[in-house]
Amino acid sequence: MQRRRRDVTGRADLIRATRGRARLVAVGAAIAAVLAGCGGAPAAEPAAGPESESAPASQVPVQGGSPAQRELLRSILGGMRSTSISRVEIEPARPEWKPFEEGSVQIALAAGREDEQRAYWEELLVAGAFRDRSAEANVPPVVAVEAGRFGSSRIGPGDGIRLDPAATGAPTVREGIADELAEAAAGHGAEIEEIEVLQPYGQAFAVTVRVDDPARFLLERFGEMLDGFFWDQELDGGYVLVRDAGGDFVLEAFYATRISAGGHRVRPDLEGCNPIPHSRPALSQPPPCPEP
Repeated sequence: MQRRRRDVTGRADLIRATRGRARLVAVGAAIAAVLAGCGGAPAAEPAAGPESESAPASQVPVQGGSPAQRELLRSILGGMRSTSISRVEIEPARPEWKPFEEGSVQIALAAGREDEQRAYWEELLVAGAFRDRSAEANVPPVVAVEAGRFGSSRIGPGDGIRLDPAATGAPTVREGIADELAEAAAGHGAEIEEIEVLQPYGQAFAVTVRVDDPARFLLERFGEMLDGFFWDQELDGGYVLVRDAGGDFVLEAFYATRISAGGHRVRPDLEGCNPIPHSRPALSQPPPCPEP
């Protein structure tokens, strides 16, 4: 997908758009390719999907580290506008992450709802931005992240994708991503419920859509709608939540570019329609996709 480039306003934007309908198209292979091997979280309840418990990012407590590190983290959180993250702490890096430079740190985050992939995605965005901005600010390196119930992971130094600040834009990339997402959703029979553009460092998007025909949408239009948006190397990350016409959960997927992480889950009765390749237990078969 060839997309327009526009200047960025430097703030998080929220838009709402209405549904458009178009001819059905074959599902694009792009999202399958980028999320293959990322792994999906087990399909879990509630069937209605996650409900955000967000608070103004400026209210999130930041503990530990030096004044410069805390100020840097608060700046990153400010770009999230509102967030499910409830606490952030800078800690000395544990020996298990060696080798690392003396004085290296890790970042521990907690969210109001640990079962939400949206919250986990936000934690990964903040951790990746903190690692890269710490390197540029000449403060101690960030080598690991501890994110809620998902545990700890090494994220540096040198792990993941180091996005070029000149390319990602802090704040220089584009403001048109919200318009582009709205156009893509409308062109693939999805109703926009909400679009958010966040700026932890560069930009990231979160989009929620509703569809009348979830099985057909997953099989034929989901990948095409997000082709050119998911795993975009110019963005810090992306998150998509799909609901059916009644508001029940269908699918959610996310990626965080800076630390090369992603995942998804789908409603159990729609697992047979899942457009995202992922591993499953040997000999297990998903239920057949319901007839569209």
